[in-house]
Amino acid sequence: MENEMIKTIEDFAAYVKDHILDDVPEMAETHVVDLKDVLKNNGVVLHGFTIRDTDAGKESNIYPTIYLETAFEQFLNGDTLEEIMTDLRESYEIHKEPKGIAVDFMTDFDKVAERLSIKVINYDMNRDFLQSTPHYKYGDLAAIFQVQMNMDSYGSMTATVKNEQMKMWDVKPADLLSCATKNMEEKQPPHITSMFEVLKELMHMDLELPGDIPMGEPEMYVMSNESKMNGAAGIIFTDKLQEFAEEKGTDIYIIPSSIHELILVPVAGNMGPQEIKEMVRDVNDTQLDAQDRLSYNVYLYSREEKQLMIADTKEPLKLEEPGKKQDKEKPKSIKDRLEEGKAKSAAKALEPKPAKTKTKQAVLE
Repeated sequence: MENEMIKTIEDFAAYVKDHILDDVPEMAETHVVDLKDVLKNNGVVLHGFTIRDTDAGKESNIYPTIYLETAFEQFLNGDTLEEIMTDLRESYEIHKEPKGIAVDFMTDFDKVAERLSIKVINYDMNRDFLQSTPHYKYGDLAAIFQVQMNMDSYGSMTATVKNEQMKMWDVKPADLLSCATKNMEEKQPPHITSMFEVLKELMHMDLELPGDIPMGEPEMYVMSNESKMNGAAGIIFTDKLQEFAEEKGTDIYIIPSSIHELILVPVAGNMGPQEIKEMVRDVNDTQLDAQDRLSYNVYLYSREEKQLMIADTKEPLKLEEPGKKQDKEKPKSIKDRLEEGKAKSAAKALEPKPAKTKTKQAVLE
């Protein structure tokens, strides 16, 4: 009868809230189940629940959100509610206490700083989300900051840094950026692997590289990190792109495969940016989950200019903190203004003097 009452994921979530602790009455006395809708990447909303221990002195400020989309799909495919409740409780037990994380962890920036990393997402697709999230604009992308809470065989538990946390820590976006890039370079550096090697690893096969690669086939490489989670953040490490471009002796097309990895294609004349862009659009719309999409643009790294840009518009990608004027718009320093004044005076001295005309003009800079 209960099965017939559950038609939507909202119905399913309400059932979980009411029954997840049925078989553990001792927990039901000391814990509270809350439903939680979470805005994820690219405007995707996931339905989840949390279980909080409300015993005096034990309530933690760190507790996982267990998402229900997969469980609801299992329900629709015929799994019993009893089986699903058991699986959800096991998931909670696995993730309820991140290893090595103290209750007051998120209040101490010195501890958080060691676990900061960067996630790159699409700027326009996440404008509402970014209003409450410290970030750097990077062309059509945005670099946000995450705290790595736990990573094991069950997956990764992260927390996105929000504006209120940054204010609590009394730090600036530049502090987050400095700590996160340092951590990534030391613990999760971006690496580039040939597509052939990636396929070998995925298929667990001992393959040999064929002696002759058809000339029509583009040479492809994958840029990610060791965990293969949010590896597209490697796009901000332009020194790595420069090294790769120098190694290949040419410019590099960068395909935003997903938020987890990038595909690098040395420019060889057999694939143009528009052709690649059409391929990106097709993959984004037909193959990727909505929250894994990174961009519909193709990027180009210029070896000679040492510059990353959007391939078809040539718009450069530079980390920009929203709300701050960029270098070219920053007020000039006193030294710069003095030098500029000397240059103007020297240039003016070379100009022809007007006949018998005297003008007094005071300029205050």
